[in-house]
Amino acid sequence: LRPSGREFEMKFTKLKLLGAATISVCSFLLPLQASADTAMVGINSYSPGTIDVLSNGSSYNAMAIPLISLNAQLSIGLDAGDSGRVKSWKAWVKVKSEKGTWVQFSNHYDSASYAMPRPKEVNTVAVVMVPYGTLQPFALAQCNAMATKMRNVGLSNAQIFSEDRMLTFAIDGAVSYEMSGVPGASAPPEVPATFSSMKHFKVNCKAEPYAGPKRKPTAKPSGPSRNVPNIEQATLMVQGVSLSNGTCKLNLSGVIVSKEANKQVKFRYKDKDGHKSDIKTVMTDHTKTVMFAHQYNLAGTGLKQGKIYIDIEGENFNSAQKSYSVNCAANTPGGFSTGSTGGGGAGASAAGTETAPQQPSTAPIAPGKLKVIPRKDLKKRMN
Repeated sequence: LRPSGREFEMKFTKLKLLGAATISVCSFLLPLQASADTAMVGINSYSPGTIDVLSNGSSYNAMAIPLISLNAQLSIGLDAGDSGRVKSWKAWVKVKSEKGTWVQFSNHYDSASYAMPRPKEVNTVAVVMVPYGTLQPFALAQCNAMATKMRNVGLSNAQIFSEDRMLTFAIDGAVSYEMSGVPGASAPPEVPATFSSMKHFKVNCKAEPYAGPKRKPTAKPSGPSRNVPNIEQATLMVQGVSLSNGTCKLNLSGVIVSKEANKQVKFRYKDKDGHKSDIKTVMTDHTKTVMFAHQYNLAGTGLKQGKIYIDIEGENFNSAQKSYSVNCAANTPGGFSTGSTGGGGAGASAAGTETAPQQPSTAPIAPGKLKVIPRKDLKKRMN
């Protein structure tokens, strides 16, 4: 029997209500859209801004300052989103000419990995050093490639090496990372910064030096050489870092202000017990300032404490002593000698071995692991 009109209407109404409830329940059971992970990197400071490369009249053959390194501090910002955690990161420096591709100094890096519970966000500063062994081959190759191009258009060696020739490179930071959760592959593509808006690193390909007429040697001034300091300020910052992977290290960074621009300055790191590092050589820029950074491993486990300062070579000038205190969780090879092979010990020796990454490399990084964020977004994020 067919239901009457009113019975049919009541049953149809119940079905509509049931259907609406079912849709509502299904919508409630759908997962919420999780925000994807993001990574940001930018270069805070670097030194030197310019390096000089010497020539012999037919090729560029050496850097003007022996054993000079490129030191940089990078801002790192990582966010694993709603569903993830930051597992690890690695940061390094890269450079490029205006029409060239990025050269990645990826074998000279700062890095960190995190034990459980891992952080959802990381905002930190990476200290990176590109050593002389990588910097000199790069600089010589750039200058000699320029000389080859000039020969190919008919210029002679006398013309090529008659004057200084400046090469300008954009310089920036790069970061790779590992996070759990939703990957950030769906993020919209970023608009790259223009070459002129980026920070610049310069290689000055010097002219062949002109010997000129021989002169009689002038008499050397008598008296002590350290009684008129040429340095106006020396500041040191020390940070102890103990990571879950067993690495325990000191990050040393500083600023030296001279009375002269483009002035070569030599110094050592020393501690209160008289230990000292090898001689570091840096060059002030046009503002009479130079910034630098170095890393040293701490050997052994337990609490490491001490005081370190900068001693300027050839001048009666030191920085203030800076204290450090770090609890090393596991044994690590090399580094500052604490006079103890385990179980702690205070007072690190500044004569220890500097942290040294693997062999130099400019190999490109695999796609999908590298993200470079515009500087304006980095500043907004880091604030």
